[in-house]
Amino acid sequence: MDDQDQEEVGGLDSRGGELDDGGGDGGDGGDGGDGGDGGDGGVEVPQQVADLAEASVPNAIRGIRACKRCGILKTLEQFINDGCENCPFLDMIDNPERANVCTSAFYEGAAALMDPRESWAAKWIRTDGYLPGVYAISITGNFDRDIEEDLESRGIRWRCKAAAATTAS
Repeated sequence: MDDQDQEEVGGLDSRGGELDDGGGDGGDGGDGGDGGDGGDGGVEVPQQVADLAEASVPNAIRGIRACKRCGILKTLEQFINDGCENCPFLDMIDNPERANVCTSAFYEGAAALMDPRESWAAKWIRTDGYLPGVYAISITGNFDRDIEEDLESRGIRWRCKAAAATTAS
């Protein structure tokens, strides 16, 4: 019975077993009823796993766009509704025109990053300072000149590259 409880609790953690802390009592673990979602089950969730619950992921396959600054992938509707978690200063929430200008439909590849601070892939695509989520490997596009000047004046770098720079032979 304890092994079964540990398997069920461990199943919540993709790396196998970090959720075992405090989960040995078996009371709320998974006998059926209401403990399946981990909400009020009494199991203390490590901060890293709690952060994953807040990770932004695209909610559709079609219409995915990349933030031109950080490269996070979401639908245009998600950018309009939630903005970019890494770039709130881009002011995309409830502003469809701004969300369209600050994102690009032209990107290559995708990397799902659970722990960007520790991920070699995040370091490789320069997203190791950002929140967990799905990121473009490279982004093609330009900011409008006024946005670019604002970012430069703040010392903020961005990941998108102009189309001419990425297609040169």
